[in-house]
Amino acid sequence: VGSIKVDVMRPLGSQRVSVAPEAEEEYSVKFPPKGGGEPMRMEVLVRELPQMCGVMSNEQDNDDTDRRAAAEDSARSYIERWRLMDFIREMLQYIIREKPQDPYAFMSTYLRRRTRRERESPSYRDPPMEASINQDSLRATIARQNARLDAENERLRGEIDNLRQFCEEKGLPPVDEPLDLNIDAAALEVNQDLSGRNSQLKIE
Repeated sequence: VGSIKVDVMRPLGSQRVSVAPEAEEEYSVKFPPKGGGEPMRMEVLVRELPQMCGVMSNEQDNDDTDRRAAAEDSARSYIERWRLMDFIREMLQYIIREKPQDPYAFMSTYLRRRTRRERESPSYRDPPMEASINQDSLRATIARQNARLDAENERLRGEIDNLRQFCEEKGLPPVDEPLDLNIDAAALEVNQDLSGRNSQLKIE
C-alpha cells in the first residue's frame, strides 16, 4: 500500500491518503481547519495511466525483466556465497545483547575482529572466480529466454494453423505450397508482344 500527499495551493492544508496499488479508486480527503477557518474536503480519483508516462514495447519489457532477474540471481548468489545474511543477523543479535554506547564503532571493531579470525582460520580460502559464481544465474537467464522462445514458437504455429484452415475454407492454395502464378510465361508473352510492335514500327 502506497501513499500520496495532496497539497492545496498556498498551502492551506495538507493530508496523506493510503492508496491501493494498481487500482482505480476515488478517495475523500479531509483537511483539518487552520487558523479558525472552515474544514475542507476534496475528492481525488487515483488511477494508473501508463500511456501518459510512455509505454515500452513487449520486447523491451521482456529484456528489462530478464536483466532484473539476472541481477537478482547474481545478488542472491553473492549473498549466499559469503553467508552475508547469517553474518549480519549474528552481528545484530550481538549488538542488541551488548547494547554498546557507540554501536557504529562497536560494529567496526566486530568486523575487524571477525575478518582477522576468518583469515587466520586453516579452512580459509580465496573466493571462486566470478565466472563460476555467475553460472547459476546465467543458466536461469537462458532457461527463461528459451521458455519465452518456446511460447513464441507455439503462438506462430497456432497462427499458421489458423491461416491454413482459412485457405482450406476459401479454396485458396495451402500456405505451405508455392503459388503457381506462371510469372515467367507472362513476362515472355509481354516481351514478344513488345518485340512485334517494335518490328512493325521499324517497317512503317
